Amino acid sequence: AEGIHNALGIAGNYSGGLMQYDHGGGSVKRVFAAVAARSGIEAALLTQAGITGPEGILEGKRGLLRIYPAQYRPERLTAELGRMWTILHVLFKPYSCCAVIHPAIDGVMRLVTAHDLRAGDVESIEVGYPKGSYDHSAITSPSDLLGMQFSTSYSLALAVLKRRNTPHEYTEAALADPQVRDIASKVRLREEAELDKLFEEGHMPARVKMRTKSGQLFEEMVLDAKGSPGAPCSSDE
Repeated sequence: AEGIHNALGIAGNYSGGLMQYDHGGGSVKRVFAAVAARSGIEAALLTQAGITGPEGILEGKRGLLRIYPAQYRPERLTAELGRMWTILHVLFKPYSCCAVIHPAIDGVMRLVTAHDLRAGDVESIEVGYPKGSYDHSAITSPSDLLGMQFSTSYSLALAVLKRRNTPHEYTEAALADPQVRDIASKVRLREEAELDKLFEEGHMPARVKMRTKSGQLFEEMVLDAKGSPGAPCSSDE
């Protein structure tokens, strides 16, 4: 039964576009890029061997563009071809977790540094996200390391306690650590309609509010996560 369960989960992820891993964990997420790369190479080798593909695989009546939307714009496939390079808009991840959590980590890091806050000072942490970020990073009780990396509450707990979010912090020991669990339980997420507009404009925002046990309230608005096109890393970084 367990084998069938895992095989279905892995096959479902191979189908493309499914992101149940951000709520259900599992380690197959680690090979997403490998599956895509292997398929591309395999397609090229099959072409060399004489296998042919259907015309209109993108824009045809049963092609890719008609799978999801009722309306589609095939002209976008070649818009600015040779002039606009998407590699210039790549995000580099300075933290070992889901990218949409990064602006919240930036905000927490700024606040704990600016006000010299320690774990024992924290009464609550509130994070405002655009809807897409909220849906993607709202795991509150992760059961494995991947779930931990898609959990805003656990990632912010590590930021407060360790002041780092590298692979060294995302461990089974940290997942079971009572201190990490305690800080994680103080994190609350909410959707902010104001941030939806910023997200649609190409930003990766988050608003962080930290309340201390002494009653102080600190707030930090992060428009673009460090490492994103809006706040790029330096060459040294």
